[in-house]
Amino acid sequence: TFSGTVSSVGAAVAVAGQSATVNGNDWNHVLNLADGTRQVDVIATYQTATPVTITRTVTVDTQPPVIDYQAPVLFVRGNSYTVTVTAQDPSGIQTLDVSLNGGFPTGARLTRTLTITVPIDEPLNDYLFGATATDTLGHTSSQPLTVPVRHLSELDRVLGGGLVAGSVT
Repeated sequence: TFSGTVSSVGAAVAVAGQSATVNGNDWNHVLNLADGTRQVDVIATYQTATPVTITRTVTVDTQPPVIDYQAPVLFVRGNSYTVTVTAQDPSGIQTLDVSLNGGFPTGARLTRTLTITVPIDEPLNDYLFGATATDTLGHTSSQPLTVPVRHLSELDRVLGGGLVAGSVT
């Protein structure tokens, strides 16, 4: 909703070429805009006076943030890995919370980089990441990621099963 006041009773107001409702000195108009950034002209006219134009840049954002993981497809026990989680949104990110196996939530950054060392005796077969991002308008999205955890001795079976011919180096 665009709204404002005009100094002269009886003035006409147009918002993006559409007539606004004017009641005394107050005016308002509902303008349905698609997502994105655009300029909107508000033009006030009164009798034979020169029209007054005000241009405002507005950003419409009705979508939740997009979350992206940069992570290996597999963790091998006894090794260290870096996992980067990012969130993007046209209106900006207010918080990005990231957890691993339900623990250590973090927040209020655009990017989270985690360095993870998988113990050689790790009993879990999967590491479960969770990310929740909230943009500055309050839209929230969540994105899980599951990374399998394997022992080095399992790699030949895991990687070799899908190969037609050749070797892995």
